Amino acid sequence: MKRYEDVDPDDSLGLCEFCYPSRSRTILYEDESVYLMPSLGQFVEGYLLLISKQHRNCIADVTDDHLESVKQTVANQLAETYGSYCFFEHGQIGTCYQRAQSKICYHAHLHCLPVPVNFISEVAEDFDSISMSEFGELSALKEEHPHYLFVETYDGEMGFFPVEDEIERQYLRKQACEALELPKELADWKEYPNREKMKCTGRELEGEFSIPKAVGPAD
Repeated sequence: MKRYEDVDPDDSLGLCEFCYPSRSRTILYEDESVYLMPSLGQFVEGYLLLISKQHRNCIADVTDDHLESVKQTVANQLAETYGSYCFFEHGQIGTCYQRAQSKICYHAHLHCLPVPVNFISEVAEDFDSISMSEFGELSALKEEHPHYLFVETYDGEMGFFPVEDEIERQYLRKQACEALELPKELADWKEYPNREKMKCTGRELEGEFSIPKAVGPAD
């Protein structure tokens, strides 16, 4: 995968950080479709991002059997190393800033936390919820509700929440912080990048992921 440092400086302005991650970021797993790396803004060690190599708006746009297989392997490894896991996504309302610009872009990525928190009921206080029983249902739900929040807990409970209006940045990260009884200010990865904890996660999990590769390139 091409890194940011490999791009001609004249072409680097405005590049998506998930399309061209910096060489300072540890890649724990990579195949034709996805890659896995420790999240910036680690308010808990073991926090990972599962990222599509396709520049698509949300995880619902890239959900397939291979993604589910990788996701399950991540869940198993987090449970083995840290004791638990949960997942969440700001579906097409999550943002990553393009380098050297204030412009916002979308790029599909799933947050993977190594903790057994369940904040579905808290999110349901702010948004209507739609029940779902399988991760693969995301694609169909997104067709009707293009902007959404998604949460999955350790025990398999899933919550899908259509979003009609603008919401505060890092909404689900703040919910996770509060569920862990941490200051929600830590959800701001720009203010609290916690790079040392991110490096610890990389060292702890390096070489731990062995996942069957996807068939064919990601077009």
